[in-house]
Amino acid sequence: QLLRAGLPDYLVFPGMTLASVLDAGPGERDTTRTEQVRRLAAHTLDFVVADRAMKPVVVVSLKPAQDNGTAPAGAGRVPIWLASAGIRYVEVEANALPRKDAVRGIVLGLPDSDKPSPQGMG
Repeated sequence: QLLRAGLPDYLVFPGMTLASVLDAGPGERDTTRTEQVRRLAAHTLDFVVADRAMKPVVVVSLKPAQDNGTAPAGAGRVPIWLASAGIRYVEVEANALPRKDAVRGIVLGLPDSDKPSPQGMG
């Protein structure tokens, strides 16, 4: 609710897999591509923020107070994979969520006063 309230001109999707956001190895052999999709599907994202054209813009990860050691293999590479696809990655402390008026600046990496609309939103 906090993301939707702070980013009303964007779409917010909770609990998506990395495979639903990233394209696995275009042009790869079927077996290689299937393996890549399987590995990407093992990573569940807390929130995906997309523009109105459904293009993912930001992935927001809720950082737990303590690491419980349940992250899938390769979890540390998720921000790198997202960056290579042009998708911003933001970690937010789960027990210290930002105020509604600060969400836009934190998530989009912009000063709160800029408040630009997504492409095509006018």
